[in-house]
Amino acid sequence: MTAEAVVMNKSAVAMAADSAVTIASGRRGVKTYDTVNKLFELVEGAPVGIMVYDNSELCGMPWETIIKCYRESRSGKCFDRLEDYAEDFLQFIIQDDTMITSENEEFVVLDAAYATLVGVFDYIMKGFEACFTKDEKLVKAKLKRLVNSAIEKALEDADGDEEGPWSDRLPLTKLRTEYSSTVAILLDELFAKFDLNRLQKRRLVDVALNSLRKNEHGLASSGLVVAGFGQNEYFPRMCHTEIGGRVMGTLLSDPLQTRQVTLAEPGHLETFAQDEMAWGFLSGINGKVRHSIIDYWEKWVAASSSEAKASLGEALPSLSEEEVKTISTLFHRAIHGRYRDFLKRMQHEQETQYIEPMWQSVASLPKGELGVLAESLVNLTSLKQRVSIYDAQTVGGEIDVALISRGDGFVWLKRKKQYTAQLG
Repeated sequence: MTAEAVVMNKSAVAMAADSAVTIASGRRGVKTYDTVNKLFELVEGAPVGIMVYDNSELCGMPWETIIKCYRESRSGKCFDRLEDYAEDFLQFIIQDDTMITSENEEFVVLDAAYATLVGVFDYIMKGFEACFTKDEKLVKAKLKRLVNSAIEKALEDADGDEEGPWSDRLPLTKLRTEYSSTVAILLDELFAKFDLNRLQKRRLVDVALNSLRKNEHGLASSGLVVAGFGQNEYFPRMCHTEIGGRVMGTLLSDPLQTRQVTLAEPGHLETFAQDEMAWGFLSGINGKVRHSIIDYWEKWVAASSSEAKASLGEALPSLSEEEVKTISTLFHRAIHGRYRDFLKRMQHEQETQYIEPMWQSVASLPKGELGVLAESLVNLTSLKQRVSIYDAQTVGGEIDVALISRGDGFVWLKRKKQYTAQLG
């Protein structure tokens, strides 16, 4: 995992990223390092930067390599809008077939298939012992029903998942033609002891391949943040997306989300990946604590009507059942109204005491202070994980900070050393 921040006003945009990155792959495990580069100049000489969060690789290829190869191919290139830089970079990934080959794409398919099929495997294993008799003989009819039940559950779960924006470009028939045999090999390895029949195998292959069409980014997904200025832009902009991989030349990515500085909104900041501590500082309350408070009062209000009805019946037995129902209903409405007032007041306090003043401050910060704020937002999470005995250190290492302005372009404010002085 990681923590990153973007802070921008009418003068410039600051980008900050820690150095901890997760290398994740469904079947090959997860590993975290804290010396990785995640913040880069996108095009040499252009006022545009790019950050990567979560997985440091795309289809097994390091993002650093992809970004630097793109930079080499676009040297001196300018675009009118920031979104044009981002879209051109995504097109570069889609069209390249030398760094990201069909073999790389096959790894994406296998990882997605494995993540899906493991859930089916676990479901079967929970009921597997019940498929044996007392003298430990397997009852094949029971096993068949169990496997069919697991497949039905997987299909039901998949029906509830939203399809990704790329799903039209990856119909199931196309995926079957290209990858059925590949997934079938994985299927035979994983379900070897369950003696699946041909129909069950075919249905499981479809379940695995269909997961590629769903808008569910897993551990292997990466986030991209592009910020800076287009050639015809005088206030900074930022856009970001999440990418789950590339399959058959199709990028499994969300649509670009864009934010911009305007005269009406002269300041903006955004944090990415692990940002709970940063938003606790910005909003005045930790997100988990806020959720716990709201959850407690929601349950209290929900239970109040039945509790009031029972208490009234015991305290005032002379009241009719209809009278008790009317009084308890009125009581419920009253406390529910007070609960809504509490939520509005909490939101109002957050906005007026914390969020709005911070936005106003960001709008007027000098360029150098933008970098200080961006770095501090990242450091909050890093520090908390460093001293906490309950958190893994998934955010850490040195924090890289860059400042991008229309006049000065991409400038490093802080950058970790790549080599020692002795090595040159």
